[in-house]
Amino acid sequence: MSYIGKILRQKRFYFPNENFGTIIPIDHGLTFGPMAGIETDREIGQWISNQNISAVILHRGLLEKLAVNNALNSTTGIILHLNGMSCVSTDLDTKELLTSVDHAQALGADGISFQVNFTELNTSHNLKLIAQLTEQAHRRGLPVLAMLYDKVDVPKEEKLPRMRSIMRAAVELGCDALKVAFPSSIIEIESLMAGFNDKPQVFFAGGDLTSEQDFINKTIAGVSCGAGGLCVGRNVFQNPNKDVFLQKLRFNMEKCAESASRENSMETLPA
Repeated sequence: MSYIGKILRQKRFYFPNENFGTIIPIDHGLTFGPMAGIETDREIGQWISNQNISAVILHRGLLEKLAVNNALNSTTGIILHLNGMSCVSTDLDTKELLTSVDHAQALGADGISFQVNFTELNTSHNLKLIAQLTEQAHRRGLPVLAMLYDKVDVPKEEKLPRMRSIMRAAVELGCDALKVAFPSSIIEIESLMAGFNDKPQVFFAGGDLTSEQDFINKTIAGVSCGAGGLCVGRNVFQNPNKDVFLQKLRFNMEKCAESASRENSMETLPA
């Protein structure tokens, strides 16, 4: 029965009756401190219930505050982030586990997330962490979103194969959704997504602030290649016109989904 619960809860990662979504991570405060857009829970409450947000990722303290203040939309999926660090490390980029799958379940979360930064020193640690948390979450009917980042400095031609290997490792260990960065070139998105355009679903990260049109172009390319949507923080919560930008993102993802649906229908027509 936990398997059925996992399927039902994972639907809350996406927009109702769709297979794509815009997930907004607001876990940045633990690492960076107060930031524009998420400086206070009151500020977050002014935009977090937007209907063009399918789910949010946050730490337990912020979840409790927003829940008590009735700031969260009842249709918004809740993903509890389990690990983190209080600074950006330049040496050992391994995030500590700060809360548990049991606590996520107790708080009524729809799923869990955690970030794993792969360096030359922590691959074994990361694989064990992914395996342990995924096993614990699935036992309780909670889907898992793994944020995957490769921090090893390698020649450009090795970056894509390395990232695909990391993604495959997360698939092998049972993750239900992956958050990854857009590759350096938009033309590499198709190669990155090859073989990852079904399950688990891939959500592209927002990363550093960029222009709206550049981000929309990347979004279209990603969803057209089978991505499940976006997992984007700063490019949304630091945008002065959040509501309009969120609407644009959803509109373009809907167009991509409709186009893919038409193509699939054409492929199934008899010759």
